[in-house]
Amino acid sequence: MSRSERQGWSVIGALWVVMFFTIGATISTIGVFFNPLIKQFGWNHEQVSRLATAYIFCSGVTAPAAGWILEWVPAQLPMGLGAGAAAAGYLLASRSNSLAALFAAFALIGAGVGSSTLVPGTIVAANWFKQRRGLAIGIAICGSAVGATVMPPAIAHVIIVYGWRIAMLCLGAPIFAIALPAILIMVRTRPPGEQSAQTGPQTPEQTAGLELGAALSVLPFWMLAGVQVFFTVAYQGVYYHLVPYFIGVGYSPQRAAFIFGAKSLFVTIGTIILGAMADRIGPRKVLAFGMTVLCLSLVDLLAAARSPAFGAAATVLFVIGYGSATGTTVTTVPMLMGECLGMRRFATLMGIIGFIATVASALGPIVTGLIFDLTGSYWLPFSLCGAMFAAAALIALIIYPAPGHDQVAIARTLTAAPIVPSVNS
Repeated sequence: MSRSERQGWSVIGALWVVMFFTIGATISTIGVFFNPLIKQFGWNHEQVSRLATAYIFCSGVTAPAAGWILEWVPAQLPMGLGAGAAAAGYLLASRSNSLAALFAAFALIGAGVGSSTLVPGTIVAANWFKQRRGLAIGIAICGSAVGATVMPPAIAHVIIVYGWRIAMLCLGAPIFAIALPAILIMVRTRPPGEQSAQTGPQTPEQTAGLELGAALSVLPFWMLAGVQVFFTVAYQGVYYHLVPYFIGVGYSPQRAAFIFGAKSLFVTIGTIILGAMADRIGPRKVLAFGMTVLCLSLVDLLAAARSPAFGAAATVLFVIGYGSATGTTVTTVPMLMGECLGMRRFATLMGIIGFIATVASALGPIVTGLIFDLTGSYWLPFSLCGAMFAAAALIALIIYPAPGHDQVAIARTLTAAPIVPSVNS
């Protein structure tokens, strides 16, 4: 293994740590706080769902900025500022006494997570690895899945023993003490060797792919955006309500949190395996397969989880299937972006897609909570989420490379011709 490869895997390891503490531990535990907050303040499901909406929306708002700014500044800057903001948000949340104050705190947490995790982390991993890009992105991102496996039951225990305010501090402290140093010390935007002859970063004109305006005008970009919108809206619509759902069908809060964490364990395994599969058989097939598995797993949950005879088996199948396929988009969508649109404006385009999908997905938790309050059941909102997974699978099957995705821009300046002395001079 060369020195550059060793450094690349060190960067991936640092990204894994950042994902664990900064997104895995935060996004997975929001639903764990729902019931304690409802009990203490008397809020309903729609009201506490606003915390998830604030988190998701602000995460999406910062995503395009994080993607765009990485073309100009080192990754440590947006990622470091984001990790600091997320840690500060949990400190504010622990001292909040109103829905508005908690909403503002989770908005700050979401903004910090958005600028420090998925979009910049994916871009950094893609820059460091070209041959095993799917595997590298999968390993980096699966840190969030491991965090989502470990933290929900741990935070549920802290809430029972010490209360939700201490639990908020337990989430913020490791972001400041562990994730932030990992970003500042280890994370680098790209390998040192990716420099031009003038020792500056490689310019977009030297990279194959479409310019920003051209990319935004072709159908493949909007097909990728559509996949992300359907996936994130459906996923977020289910994600934050899984713990309340399992409590509603008869599980204890601790057991519900354990099931949630077990699902996330399979996210870890699935993200790495599906990333490696995408390197071998192509991201398009893997993406369609993953969306189909998510749809079928959700159908399984709704059909049998309440059944006295099949409930336990249905829950196990859901945990394995839904968990294993959850990380499909984080590895395959960046790969398809490079294949269909090129790498010239990869960072900016990833940020734009992240913004579109995340802002749209902010409606997922709150709409699910609203429909539950109106119907008293999760059957209808979860069914709608399953239909969106199916739509994402269909789109994935027909995505195609845009014309010009593999072309390098023609240099805009011409080298002056040398002056040849006249033979008569």
